[in-house]
Amino acid sequence: MNRSFILPVFCAVLAFVALSVAFRGAIGRESVYNIPQSAINESRTSTIPNAAAPIDLLTVADAEKILGTLADEFTRPWRKVQSAPRLIYSRAAPRPIPTIESKIELAKGGDARDMLVLATITIHNGEHPDAFPCVIDRSTKQVRLYAAGQWQTQSEWLATAPSPFGIR
Repeated sequence: MNRSFILPVFCAVLAFVALSVAFRGAIGRESVYNIPQSAINESRTSTIPNAAAPIDLLTVADAEKILGTLADEFTRPWRKVQSAPRLIYSRAAPRPIPTIESKIELAKGGDARDMLVLATITIHNGEHPDAFPCVIDRSTKQVRLYAAGQWQTQSEWLATAPSPFGIR
């Protein structure tokens, strides 16, 4: 046998033995199975918070209000420009400012015990609509929206709102 193979084989065997000893916990460690019976009994009889306590869940109407205010905040810069009396959209050639509208659709058929409300916010900006799926947690009242290929919070989504002038 060639001597150049003896040293790597010896190191590999030594490393395998060291790893197997470390994974088995044979050196100075207690086994996972040596848990005292009193500790097991304590964990079984410890107090567990009452899971049946009433939780103040968000209603579907409240969820629709939250999404409505969120959509209004998203379209607010456009509505400001549209309501300004003498603001020209383009300096090169005056043209009308494209309208922006929002529409909210809640998922139907959900159970009253569901912890999530599924909805879609559709923003019509000019000719092309953008749909943003969203999920509302009924217990924490947090909204998550899917935009730009990832789930975002309300503040992250509002930060991506388009400006009528292309400036954010």
